[in-house]
Amino acid sequence: MQEPIETTRAELEERLRFETLLTETSSRFVNVPADQVDGEIEGAQRRICEILDLDRSTLWQVSGKEPVSLVLTHIYQPQGAPPTPRHMKEELFPWTRQKVLAGETVTIPKMSDLPPEAGRDRESYRLFGTKSDVLVPLSVGGGPPFGLLTFSVMREERDWPETVVKGFRLIAQVYANALARKRADKALRESEERLSLATSAAGLGLWVIELDTGHVWVTTKTREMLHFAPDEELNYESYFQVIHPEDRERVKLAVQQALQSGENLRSDYRIVLPDGSLRWIVARGKRYLKSTGEPDRIMGVSLDITERKRAEQEVFDAHRELMRMDRLSRMGELTASLAHEINQPLTAILSNAEAAERFLSQSPPDISEVRQILEDIVRDDRRASDVVRKVRALVRKEEPNEEILDLNKTIQEVVGLIRGESLLLGLSITMELSPELKMIRGDRVQLQQVILNLILNSAAAMRNSPWAQRKIIVRTAMADSATVKASVTDFGTGIDEKNIERLFESFYTTKPEGLGMGLSISQRIIKAHGGSMEASNNREGGATFAFTLPVQHGDPYV
Repeated sequence: MQEPIETTRAELEERLRFETLLTETSSRFVNVPADQVDGEIEGAQRRICEILDLDRSTLWQVSGKEPVSLVLTHIYQPQGAPPTPRHMKEELFPWTRQKVLAGETVTIPKMSDLPPEAGRDRESYRLFGTKSDVLVPLSVGGGPPFGLLTFSVMREERDWPETVVKGFRLIAQVYANALARKRADKALRESEERLSLATSAAGLGLWVIELDTGHVWVTTKTREMLHFAPDEELNYESYFQVIHPEDRERVKLAVQQALQSGENLRSDYRIVLPDGSLRWIVARGKRYLKSTGEPDRIMGVSLDITERKRAEQEVFDAHRELMRMDRLSRMGELTASLAHEINQPLTAILSNAEAAERFLSQSPPDISEVRQILEDIVRDDRRASDVVRKVRALVRKEEPNEEILDLNKTIQEVVGLIRGESLLLGLSITMELSPELKMIRGDRVQLQQVILNLILNSAAAMRNSPWAQRKIIVRTAMADSATVKASVTDFGTGIDEKNIERLFESFYTTKPEGLGMGLSISQRIIKAHGGSMEASNNREGGATFAFTLPVQHGDPYV
């Protein structure tokens, strides 16, 4: 069962602010072009400092020209702030630099907390006006740190809760992954520019496939990359044999399309090394024609992009974890309702057990009544167990799991969790679910998260409405033969028409206590399922939020 929530409201709000920041930061960095990484980092530094009321954020990287110095590459601080050194030299911060480059996060609530051996560091911090600081190392894939990220306060001393420090670590990981991807993308672009130069291209792994003979020529670098023996004769089939079986046909198809269309080849694929480990390779190629106009050969270069793929996966994993944290925060709002839903069957079980004791104490005992009571106890136990199972499904950490779903049933499970009188305070939820609704394919937990967000938002919109007006209607219908539609309608304050286009932006909210995260996450979930989301005002007052999803392909009822 879910553990009791003991954090204070302020702590919860701080954690949710961080989760919102991390959601935006991680999602923005997943596909940001390499030439925009630096601008995105500095923009994120500014947003973090403004929201958390910090005075400065800096990012330092190891300098290839000066190995003993860390170079300031990214900074945000307000105008008029004390100057920041361009280099973190060893003689200025010997203790701090040693700790961070050893992979340790350094948290300094106040300068007097520094140990005696950090006396030189203490003087340098005071020289540059820092009163409280957090320093997080930057590294990728468990490798050695190549820099550090700092968040500083210069006006006052400050305690740094563990939740904040953990958030800083995740932010540092996102930045590190983006910088690593930037470096990999830069290397790839440079390799393409030098492809015409055989000596430069050979260092990246040059290969040529001759179409008439099927012979494959490769450079030494390519042999090392793909683990071919130095004297091994290669042909079309043996060259493709090292490619992961699941990727092999896709790569062959990409080669054939490049040969037929004349378009440049680009393909990412996995290779299986002799020890069973996997590496990611990106191949770029171009066809060359005979004098007759027929394809003669295809030539290209290969590059190992394993580290970039790992960095992208880490960002994706961080975003998925933030989605789970959003579900956890929503379940925190439902604590009273869930307690009500579980308490009802538990109370009935206790009453029935006491009644059974009385019947058994009679002489002779009324076995038929006891049997009926035991059936009631089993029924109520299953009811309580079902509530717990649904809650655990919403909050547990698991891989995305797509399955064929009945959207009506998915909605009914969510509504069943939030009917508690203590939470809804007189709200009436009506379900108008179409019996003609066709099956969809999706992740049950993610779609339940969307439905839960929309219903709770509607409840909040009617917080000050008259009791008779506090109604929510959840509907489903077929939008067309290939699309299902679900909607949540309330009779609350409605949507400001001037800002209706901003509803799904991160951080936009009309609620004083809101963080503007729920609708943004919901829209991303629906888009990932191939659907769309919209919002509109009702003529009779209130608002309707709706989303559409494609029907499961191959549904026998389509």
